[in-house]
Amino acid sequence: MTQNDLTKGPILSRIARLSLPIMATGFIQMSYQLLDMFWLGQGSTEWVAAAGMSGYVLWIANSLALIARIGTEIGVGQYTGAKNEKMLGRWIASGLVMALLGSLLYVLLLLPGSTQVIAFFAIEDPEVNRLGLQYLRIVALGIPFSFLNSVFTGIFTGAGNSRTPFILNSIGLVTNIVLDPILIFLAGWGVAGAAVATVVAQGVITLLFLYRAWRDKFGVHNAFFRIRVSAVRKIAGWGLPAALQSIFFAMVSALLSRLVAEYGAGPFAAYGVGVQIESVGWLSMMGLSSGLTAFTAQNYGAGQYERVRGGLRIGTLVGCGVGLFASILLIGFANPLMRLFVADNAEALRAGALYMIIAGLCQIPMSLDYTATGVFQGMGNTIIPSAGGILGNALRVPLAFGLRRLFGLAGIFSAIALTASLKGFVLFPLLFREFRKKGVTHKNQYKTSHE
Repeated sequence: MTQNDLTKGPILSRIARLSLPIMATGFIQMSYQLLDMFWLGQGSTEWVAAAGMSGYVLWIANSLALIARIGTEIGVGQYTGAKNEKMLGRWIASGLVMALLGSLLYVLLLLPGSTQVIAFFAIEDPEVNRLGLQYLRIVALGIPFSFLNSVFTGIFTGAGNSRTPFILNSIGLVTNIVLDPILIFLAGWGVAGAAVATVVAQGVITLLFLYRAWRDKFGVHNAFFRIRVSAVRKIAGWGLPAALQSIFFAMVSALLSRLVAEYGAGPFAAYGVGVQIESVGWLSMMGLSSGLTAFTAQNYGAGQYERVRGGLRIGTLVGCGVGLFASILLIGFANPLMRLFVADNAEALRAGALYMIIAGLCQIPMSLDYTATGVFQGMGNTIIPSAGGILGNALRVPLAFGLRRLFGLAGIFSAIALTASLKGFVLFPLLFREFRKKGVTHKNQYKTSHE
């Protein structure tokens, strides 16, 4: 297996080389649904709303995939740093089997309840509901691909190789770009065409990952025989807190979406588009966070505590820079960007631009959250950042209900921005306490070329 030793060399270049491809991969993953919405928006706002209802189901699926992905990535990083090839192989096999079985179980539970999922949003337009159900049932078939792709990405990232996932996801994106207009308009499949294009693209990525795993001798062919109960327990213990946080976040967001849907299909569609555009910022931050997880895991596993501290300093500066860029993009270009998707609906355009402007105000504090989370996870502590995320999202619901009475849609959007900012300001002091607890604040015998 190709590895990248992150315990040596300049910290900035190591983090940049690792994080930039992950950020780019995040953009690619965001682009799937955004591309669907762009092409569907050329048809009608109703098509966009129909696809948007499935977004939260896919979000929960991606959250569940984090159980295997986060735990596997941390273990791969730490065992790579410790040069323990035997445990590394067991970790990879256990993570992949967990992803496959977990995804199949989720699909088996989702398909019989798909009608209830669409009914949850209480959209009054029957055509939107019909198309939404059609889209959901098709994209559900691609969920196993998404689970496996997520864990494969974590495996390569934990080993210090983020370039391979970027290349393979790029091929999938190109596949989606080509298929979307063909299936939506030329074949006349509409919303169903967008769903099929997404599933095919995800399947292509999985096949490419499997080929690369076979070439690098991951032992995928006998993964079921290499799985270890002890590894599964540890992976679940590391990954479950992050997954629960993300699932809770998705459920809260779905509830807030239902509040937005009370203002009509137009604002609902625009809110979905706004969230996807905003993800340019937080997916970049997630990429940095994942890079910091791998960097911290390898150096923490090797006892290189000075490099762990250096990684936090540099990661914070880079994260704030990403947050500033996202703020400028969302606030300065809200109207032009929203017109690309909902130009035919003035009410939707106003609602979407309003969301983007308010969301732009919380990007820098949110970067602190993602930076601290990456370092926490690299040290094997996923409970504290996950608990902070769950509490922050729990505050979001009553705050949204209260502010809605005063400011309408702006109140709902403001509740999201305020709680996102709060998490960043709270998590950083807790990280320094974790440093003291684990002795990371003390200088050790290792010296680095950077410091």
